[in-house]
Amino acid sequence: MKKIVPFILLLISISIISFVLGRSNYGITGFSIADFQNEIEIKSPNNYIKDSKIKIFKNKVSIYVNDTYKANFDNTHSMEPTIDQYSTGIEIEPKSKEDIHVGDIISYTNDDNITIIHRVVFIGNDPDWYVITKGDNNPQNDPGKIRYSEINRILIGILY
Repeated sequence: MKKIVPFILLLISISIISFVLGRSNYGITGFSIADFQNEIEIKSPNNYIKDSKIKIFKNKVSIYVNDTYKANFDNTHSMEPTIDQYSTGIEIEPKSKEDIHVGDIISYTNDDNITIIHRVVFIGNDPDWYVITKGDNNPQNDPGKIRYSEINRILIGILY
């Protein structure tokens, strides 16, 4: 009983301090329901690797996808927590515009000849086809419209 009373007093103190500071909707963990209600769900990538193409053995895993490329990532933090500098990616080249979907993570080359790997958040026509991209950890979309000719690859797998 002697150990429970200080703990209860601590909880009451935290609640009072939170209320005084105007954060009465926050619990001990620091999260409120409003934090989760305001989250915008990120659309998932298209399913490029079907279950039938994945074979798991006792000593290895085989993924059967033609014409793949290995991708490494710089420490830009723009796609965290989805991708960080220690992740390894598996990419494919898109054969047409129809291969690219909202939610896919693509690599493209910008005007400064830098490869960017970000998620497609919008596909449009003006009258030419384009995508708008955004890093998962970035507050705003990338500037400009990315044309099909600028897109290098589509990320189809991430190894951690």
